[in-house]
Amino acid sequence: MATLTATTLAHRMTRARLFVGIEQQEIAELLGKNRSTISAWERGLNEPPISAVAQWAQLTGRSIDWLVWGDDGRPEYVRPEGFEPPTY
Repeated sequence: MATLTATTLAHRMTRARLFVGIEQQEIAELLGKNRSTISAWERGLNEPPISAVAQWAQLTGRSIDWLVWGDDGRPEYVRPEGFEPPTY
């Protein structure tokens, strides 16, 4: 698998999806889109509407800011709920 640099919205969307282990078909169904639409977004052929970016962020645990701009001031990835380190 090729390493993606997170330099564009398309690359960041792909990277976020792959990190959480969601297939294109699965995210397409969750968003109510065709897999070909998801593929076009991830290849940068079409730009998704902001509502789809917001849903993508929610499904992948990333912020809209990170997907759109590449920086939200948070660490690269946040642990899923239940995997937080203990606090004392």
